[in-house]
Amino acid sequence: MENINTKILIGKINSFNNVKYNEIDKIVDVIDQNKTKEIDQFFLKGPMNLVRFLEEQKFDFSLIFKKIKIKELNLAYYANCLHEHIYQILDENISHSQTCWSAKCEKTIELGRIYKDSTHKDIQSIIKNGCEKKKINSNNIQINNPDLIVVDQWLKFIDKNKKFNNGFFQKLKIIIKRIIFKNNFDRSIKLVNKIKKEGFDIKKFYANENALNVIAGYSAKTKNYMIFHGKHRIAAIKYLQHKGEIDKELELAIPILRYNFNHVRQSAPGLECFRCKN
Repeated sequence: MENINTKILIGKINSFNNVKYNEIDKIVDVIDQNKTKEIDQFFLKGPMNLVRFLEEQKFDFSLIFKKIKIKELNLAYYANCLHEHIYQILDENISHSQTCWSAKCEKTIELGRIYKDSTHKDIQSIIKNGCEKKKINSNNIQINNPDLIVVDQWLKFIDKNKKFNNGFFQKLKIIIKRIIFKNNFDRSIKLVNKIKKEGFDIKKFYANENALNVIAGYSAKTKNYMIFHGKHRIAAIKYLQHKGEIDKELELAIPILRYNFNHVRQSAPGLECFRCKN
């Protein structure tokens, strides 16, 4: 299955800045001596480039990464909210627009990093630059707007009415999907329904029978996992494990980046949800 041998792959991993493969723990350590690097975008460039590299590899990750029981993945806010979204849709018959996922994750626009010494002018610049990247009108987001919040040094805007997140055609596509699939259009819901119908065939569902096509980050500070890639797969598997439709002892290899700081970007926007307490 692998398109690159283990020695070359480990060497490639170690070539990225600020990361090092740990042969004993079979994990990638993000090198962070002073534990303040979560606010340094230049420092994070290396680890995030590694994540993108691993996403592209068709490799049996069990050869170099440790296996972990999926049920033991304690998810951080963002992935856990997606996991809870499945219960709200399938078990509680809550419409998508009323779910926590829709209210707290889909409607949040990330504008950029903010620092302790950021001035009023700096914040205005962050809003302007962030809006330009998102192709939205910065005049609609003022500094005194109560929906403008800071989470783990990230300036975010809670778009309650979903005015800015999607263009016209994207919004039209979403509306059509909601009508056809009766709001159950999220990929995690589709995965759950597919497995229920066809059964759980790991060779069909993933790259191979040993390794899950997922990349995670583990925070030694918060003791939970952020899913960089494959959060819909994780959410679907954990839901079906709870329902007894997938083996609760399922154990697969996952590339994990371990660091000493808070998870980057994927944090709870504002107040914690009573369902997603991480």
